[in-house]
Amino acid sequence: MIYSLFFLGIPNFYIPSISVILDKVQRAEDDIHRLALVEGGGTTKEMILCDLDQSPDPWKVPHGYKDLQKSWHELVDNRTNEWVMLMTLSGMVFAGVVAFTQISGSSANPFMKNALQLSALCALTSIMGGAVYTFKFKAIRRTSMSIEWALDIRKSQGNVFWNTSLVLSLPAVWFVWSLLLCLTCILYYVLAPIPMDPEEYHSTFWHSLNIAGRVFVVGNLCSAVVQAFKVFYTFRRWRYDKLMSRLKEPPDPSSYISERLPSESSHPHFPPVQVDLENASSRRPNPSVPYSFDCTRLAGCRDAYTHGKSFMARVLPVAW
Repeated sequence: MIYSLFFLGIPNFYIPSISVILDKVQRAEDDIHRLALVEGGGTTKEMILCDLDQSPDPWKVPHGYKDLQKSWHELVDNRTNEWVMLMTLSGMVFAGVVAFTQISGSSANPFMKNALQLSALCALTSIMGGAVYTFKFKAIRRTSMSIEWALDIRKSQGNVFWNTSLVLSLPAVWFVWSLLLCLTCILYYVLAPIPMDPEEYHSTFWHSLNIAGRVFVVGNLCSAVVQAFKVFYTFRRWRYDKLMSRLKEPPDPSSYISERLPSESSHPHFPPVQVDLENASSRRPNPSVPYSFDCTRLAGCRDAYTHGKSFMARVLPVAW
């Protein structure tokens, strides 16, 4: 429960778009299976590796694949635009935090000091996460990537602590936390009583509050580092880079021809043919013996030619 509260319920907004892609992938996978069977001898893996987005024959592209292509492009474009906007807003929040630290008395107050540090750290994490996500998702715009992506989601489905909706929502989560902490500092500065003497901040209460704030800052930094490693591991598990390098060039038929061709052991064994070269000359045809013709057929052809010639001689003058 505490772990889910850290994300503020933001991953729930990404679940519908992921469900749509999973549904489209299921339908497109069935259509690709049928197309592979119709084409004959094809497998689903080979159909996925083919560049159906640039197919010269649009009639051969399944309808389900077209729907998947449209939904996948919309998902990539929407998420990319969202992360670009989050990077811009996080940069504005970070600039506001830096400007807020220049106010006199803000760095002396332990509460405002630690809150501003947390806000700046969250804003920087959101900016870096949005940049990485934008770069990665622009590289996977091809529709065939969505099939690999959906297959990995099915394998990791049910993991509450780390799932696809949580991964996609991380830049937004860090931005919301940076904004909330920045607003908290502003409200504290506006609504707080008259600033105290800097010597009063050395009391036991403020000293304990300062230590707690430093613990939160270090814990937040460690959490950001752990999530960064998890995100890179997730992208590696999705095999975006490996699949991209495999799709830049057409698939090599030699990689799967050996699987289709039967092995040498499956061929029937035939004994070698023995050729008698010494007696072969005696079996050659004798050129002195003339070939025999079917005289009946030759005579019939000659009669047909004669009748046709006489008929044309009678008809042509009349027609002229």
